[in-house]
Amino acid sequence: MNLDSMSRRCGALALAFFLPARTLAAQNAAAPPIPCRDFGCKLIFDWGPGKTVASYPQDRRYGGGDDFEVKLRSTLAAQGYRLVTTASEGEMTIVIRATVGRAMCDQMSGTNTDYSCQTMREAMLGFSGGAAGAPIPKGRSLRNSCGDATVQMTMGQFGQYMGDMIAFIIEKEKKGERRPSMKC
Repeated sequence: MNLDSMSRRCGALALAFFLPARTLAAQNAAAPPIPCRDFGCKLIFDWGPGKTVASYPQDRRYGGGDDFEVKLRSTLAAQGYRLVTTASEGEMTIVIRATVGRAMCDQMSGTNTDYSCQTMREAMLGFSGGAAGAPIPKGRSLRNSCGDATVQMTMGQFGQYMGDMIAFIIEKEKKGERRPSMKC
C-alpha cells in the first residue's frame, strides 16, 4: 500500500466520522425553539372580573385557588419548564381563565345533596408571544369532569392535570405521545 492510497483512506474515514456530527449539528440548529424550555413562560391566572385567587379560599372538599396555582406551577417546573414572573420580549404568555362554580360536597349523590362546595368547573388556555420561529399552540378549553358531571377533581388535582396538559400541548402532542388523563 503506498502513501497516496493510505492518505485517501484516512481522508474518507475522517469524512465518514465527522459528517454525521456536522449533519446532526445542522439539524439541531434548524430545530425551532421550544416554548417554556428554551425561553421562559409567564403564567397569568384570570379568576374572573374583579376576582383574584384570594376570592376562592379553602373549600372543605375541593381546596382553594392557591392549591390550583401552586400545583400547576410545580407540575410544570418538575417537567423542566422555565416560568418567569415578568415576560420580556420573546417569551410566551399563557393565560388561564378559570370558571369556578358550585359543586357537590357529598362523595355520592343521594337525597338532600349538599351543593355548597365550590371547585373549578372549566379553564380556558390561551397562548401568545414567544420567540421568533417558535410555534404558538392553539388555545384550548379543559373541563373538570371525571366522566360524570357531578364528580370533579380537587383544585390541586385539576392544577396537576392542567400542568400536564400544558406540557402536552406545547411539545408532546406533536411527538404523538399519549394525552394526560384525569386523576379522579
